[in-house]
Amino acid sequence: MRPEPPPDALIDDLIDRALAEDLGTAGDVSTTATIGADVRATGRIVARAPGCISGIGAAARVFDRAGGVVAASMGVQDGACVDAGTTLLEITGS
Repeated sequence: MRPEPPPDALIDDLIDRALAEDLGTAGDVSTTATIGADVRATGRIVARAPGCISGIGAAARVFDRAGGVVAASMGVQDGACVDAGTTLLEITGS
């Protein structure tokens, strides 16, 4: 039997506090100074080894809550067993 995931409000609060601590009031200074506002990029979180996935939904929520124009697309769901090289999450945005 699987345990119930924590409520979304609890996860969102934790994510918001972590982002506030990381970005502070100035935002992401390094990115602002080095990457143009019109630049779009895609990144992937990929499994390095076989395993069972946990927390991918929460990881996707981080990007959704970070602001900006970002889309996070889950390649698998929590509980999935994957091989090395499987794309777990793809993030695209600016």
